[in-house]
Order: sequence, then C-alpha cells, then structure tokens
Amino acid sequence: MSASESEESDDSYAYPSSDEDTEMSTSSSSCSSNKSNNIINQSKNEPYLLLDPVELAARKTSFVTDLSDLLNISTDAAQILLRNNKPEWEPSSIQEAWFSNQAALREKIGLPLLKTQSKLGKRTREDLDPTCPICYSDLNTTTTTSATAATPVTLNCEHFFCSDCFASYLQHELSSGSTNSSTVECPAAKCNVKISETLIKAHTTNAIYQKFTTAMLRSFVDVNRSARWCPSSNCSVAVEYTGGGNLDINCKCGHSFCFTCGSEGHRPASCENVGKWMIKNADESENVTWIMANTKACPKCKVNIEKNQGCQHMTCHSNTGGCGHQFCWICKSKSVP
Repeated sequence: MSASESEESDDSYAYPSSDEDTEMSTSSSSCSSNKSNNIINQSKNEPYLLLDPVELAARKTSFVTDLSDLLNISTDAAQILLRNNKPEWEPSSIQEAWFSNQAALREKIGLPLLKTQSKLGKRTREDLDPTCPICYSDLNTTTTTSATAATPVTLNCEHFFCSDCFASYLQHELSSGSTNSSTVECPAAKCNVKISETLIKAHTTNAIYQKFTTAMLRSFVDVNRSARWCPSSNCSVAVEYTGGGNLDINCKCGHSFCFTCGSEGHRPASCENVGKWMIKNADESENVTWIMANTKACPKCKVNIEKNQGCQHMTCHSNTGGCGHQFCWICKSKSVP
C-alpha cells in the first residue's frame, strides 16, 4: 500500500498540552496587535492600507504565518482557521476561542480533532471498509496485486479515497474559481473537515491549484469585514481598514469612495442620508425619462404637454400653466384654431 497523504504534516495529531498553550499565549505577541501596528498608509499617513495584488498576497501570508507561529500549528491549519472562523480573517477572535476550547473550535471549523476526541477513534484502515467510497475500488494492497489496487489518499479525518476520485472531486469543486471554493471539505458525507492547500496542490493540476489560491486570496477581501475592493472599474487595489465609522478612501487609482458603503466619498454626510439621496435622484431620473418618452414641449413656451386623446391638433392651455399656443403634435408647426 502506498504511503498516505497528510493535510497537516507538521501537526500529525500532536497538539500542545494546556501548559504549553499557556506558555505560548504569554510568550507570543498578539496577531491582532501586529495587525493594528501595521495599518498605516505610509505614503499619506492614513489609517488604512492600500494593497495592490502583490501587496495583498504578502498581507494575507503574514496573517497566516503570524497565527501559525502563535498557535504552534501548520500554516495549512492557520489558513483554514482564518478563512472559516466567524468573523473571517480576524486572528483575535481565533485566539480567544482557541485557548478557551481548542477541541470545540477545531470541530466547528473543520480541523481534525485530537486522537482521543476523534469521531473515528483509533480504528485503523484494516478495521474499515478497504474500498473507495466513491468508485468502490479496492484500496487494500495486502490482499490484491499492485496492478489492481487503487492508490489511497487518506485525510486527517481518517476518511480515505482512491487518488483518481479524490483528484476528480477537487477539480469539480475548484473549477469555478469562486470565493466559496476556498473552503473545500472532505468528500465523505456529513464530514466538515477542510482540505488543506498542501493536499490540494499535491492532487490537482497547476491550473486548478492556481484557481484555489486566487479564490483564497480573494476571500481575504470578499468575506473580510475589515477589507474591501476599490469600486472603480479596472482597479485591482484592496483597502484594509480596522477602524470604525465612515472613512473616505483615496485609492491609488485616484478614485475616492466611502469604505462603509462603497459610494463616492461623502463625508460628513452619513451613508444613510446618501442612500436616501440616491433613491430620490433615481426617482427623479425616472420621472424625466417618462416625460421625455410621453410628452412634447410646446414650440412657444416649452411647457411639456402629454397627448392622451383626440386628434393631432394640440392646445397649450393657459389654465394649466401654458401659453395658449396651438400646434400640430406631429410636426409642431402652428395650427389655425
């Protein structure tokens, strides 16, 4: 039988004891403090970061490595925690939950539990059905020849599949490239364990793997309440801001917008008032569109007139604000009473 794959090679189910957790929590600096210390737009000294694609990737990587160092876990595990914990990509909320109840957080997020808490216990592959649950290929190489046995892939949740089915599953889940594809789970029914980036890279083509990394990077902005994209067309800059309240962002592309609502910069007006103003303008715009489509201006006084019945002879009635001029609806030439 070929060697089993592992999602968290440096974890290997060996988690620190509570004493080690306490030591790490006191000796390591907080990820959230590192984050707040770095939120400076150095060129303009603003309380936000403007990140182009290269800077954004470096920023996401720093979040992952900082949390990995703090919790003494693999970068794969740290990335899964950051992406799937609520709120997403906020290290401070993970730290509190991790040190209060690590097992509960692991089960909620989809990281393998401790061996003593694993739902499958200490059963080995010999105790389980030695067939791929997708295609039913024989995975027990001790009873079959290497030519007929399928190559097994074992996840940290202890579910296993043949390599062909697992690769096909990953391709199906990741081919869309959507942000949601950055949270791929074990194919087994009712298993929420997330598949790590290392395992995805080992069992997909480079094109599919790039879709996954792009989706993961995009999630750093799309599902992160402390970040958003510049709304200007053809601009790929992201903004990271951890403060509260309205803030007008001056992007590298020259566009100014509100971080909260995404509209053009509108301080000191509130987002609510701006929203009401935009609705009012839209309603007035619809009125203008209707007037242009269903009325014609009097050739003399320019008052808009609606033709709702009768012949083509029109009178601009003075009792409704007109001038009394009479004209032809079709050609607008003066008509004889």
